[in-house]
Amino acid sequence: MSLAPFGKDVISQSELTGKSTAGGTVFVFIANLIWFPVGITLATMHVLHGALMFCTIIGIPFALQDFKLAGISLFPVGKRVVSLELVTVARATNAQAELDRLRGR
Repeated sequence: MSLAPFGKDVISQSELTGKSTAGGTVFVFIANLIWFPVGITLATMHVLHGALMFCTIIGIPFALQDFKLAGISLFPVGKRVVSLELVTVARATNAQAELDRLRGR
């Protein structure tokens, strides 16, 4: 994500696959809890760097990517970096499945 951040987004593994297991959820929670002290440091650095990048016109797109990286730095376990198109399709599919469930189909 740091090397080629443009055209990519972060999505949770369960949202991408449409499957969630209780054991996997517990593992992800514990791993993210262990990672949190390191993640808060990384996220703070990304936010500060992004704020500095906003000072120039050229730096604004990079600042937006820094803010995206700050979000994934906090809780990275259970997340995947994929193309924007794949994220759009996965979220649309999940939204359609939720709509069908609410309609009782």
